[in-house]
Amino acid sequence: MFSNKNGTIRNCCYYFHLAVMTVVMLTHLPVKGQHGCPNRVLIRPCTCSEKLVGLDVTCKGTNVHQLREAIGNVQQTRQTVRYLKFTNNHLPKLPALLLADVDVKNILVLDCNTSNIDKLAFTGLGDKLETLDLSNNLLQHVPSGALGTLGLLTSLSLNYNRIENIHASAFRGLISLLRLYLYGNRIKFIDNLAFLGIGENLTRLNLGSNGLTSIPSQSLQNLTTLRRLQLPHNQITVILPEELRPVGAHLDTLDLAQNLLEEIPDGAFEFLPALSSLDLEGNCISYIHHGAFNGLEDTLEWVKLGRNNLVSIPMTSLQNLSLLRQLDLRGNNISRVTEHAFWPYGIRLKYIYLQDNQISEIENNAFFPINNTLRWLYLQGNRLTTLHKTTFQHILENLVILDVHNNPFLCDCNVAWFREWMRNNGSIVVSMPRETCCQNPRDLKGIPMAEAPNDRFHMCSTASSSSCHVLLSIWVLISNQCIITNFLAWVIGYT
Repeated sequence: MFSNKNGTIRNCCYYFHLAVMTVVMLTHLPVKGQHGCPNRVLIRPCTCSEKLVGLDVTCKGTNVHQLREAIGNVQQTRQTVRYLKFTNNHLPKLPALLLADVDVKNILVLDCNTSNIDKLAFTGLGDKLETLDLSNNLLQHVPSGALGTLGLLTSLSLNYNRIENIHASAFRGLISLLRLYLYGNRIKFIDNLAFLGIGENLTRLNLGSNGLTSIPSQSLQNLTTLRRLQLPHNQITVILPEELRPVGAHLDTLDLAQNLLEEIPDGAFEFLPALSSLDLEGNCISYIHHGAFNGLEDTLEWVKLGRNNLVSIPMTSLQNLSLLRQLDLRGNNISRVTEHAFWPYGIRLKYIYLQDNQISEIENNAFFPINNTLRWLYLQGNRLTTLHKTTFQHILENLVILDVHNNPFLCDCNVAWFREWMRNNGSIVVSMPRETCCQNPRDLKGIPMAEAPNDRFHMCSTASSSSCHVLLSIWVLISNQCIITNFLAWVIGYT
């Protein structure tokens, strides 16, 4: 009996051990037909994580031979790979058939020193791949041969490579492409037929931070559905209205920031009837023609003119922009905000940026007709010494942000109202209240306005009435003196 009991225990141990070994063996095999990653030993040095819609596979610090083995084991799972990321690998050439038969949606090859891509590198991915990012590599030309079969690709990034020219039909075959990024290359020349065959779906093109000296209008003529054109950080010196005609029909965002523009001519954007956002920040603009924004009266909502050489708010140029919501004029040389500076275009303004100018005066009706629309007002870093209540009182109620710090304020009765408002109900509106400090008088220098001693302002609330009392007292004194003088004269004459 004792022997039978030992035998039963041995059998239980055997079957338990067999079950454990089976589980271990199964975990070392690629999983098929489930959302599961291969065993990590089989894809080392790559890593894999499971997502609801497929696998995320990342490979770092490896070479092409290790990649082939790892990707082969991933492919055996027959799972959809949502993201396949190659980062900081040694891949001077992306070889043929490396990714063959992998069901992958998004591929990133970043910082891999890749200068050459085999024509067959993406074979078999034409009906699968949706986005491709080849940024931060050493490509000197667009790898057209490898890209031509990717008919479902919607996004292509070639940012931060060494591309100098874009040849004719460089993107032929990419008939589904929506977004194309070429930022941070060395592009100086774009063939007139560069975008031929790209399809009629492209909505976003980024050519920023290259060596372009003009808007490549002839090259853009086939991009009839373009909605966003980004050309910042180039060397463009002039805007010619005709240059924008080819892409005008649907373009709603134009970025020309950080170029070499000195003026905006008459009708500069007249062929862009859908334009709603315009960025001209960081140029050398000192003159804007009064008709510069003609044709944009009913579309333009966002204008960036910061960090230029403007000496005043370009009121006449902006006056017909009835839908304007944001006006950015930071970092110019504006010294005054005059009466009606935002008339009549300011009726819908929500965001005004006037920081880092030379503003020393804001006239009483400067913000008319802005009433309940204004939410953000930035005036920091100017030369304001006072804030007149009549200038601000009708816009304070609806402000979300008011920033006036880093101005040389004279803390006297002219700012007493603002100090009181800030202490009572403006603390959540005034940005950086502790940096909104007194500059004068000398004994208050550096003290936050809201924390200045009460005894320096206690006379301010009755200042107006006190003035009236003083004037009345003087009048009474003079009147009494006249009566006394006349009385004495009568007495002397009578005697």
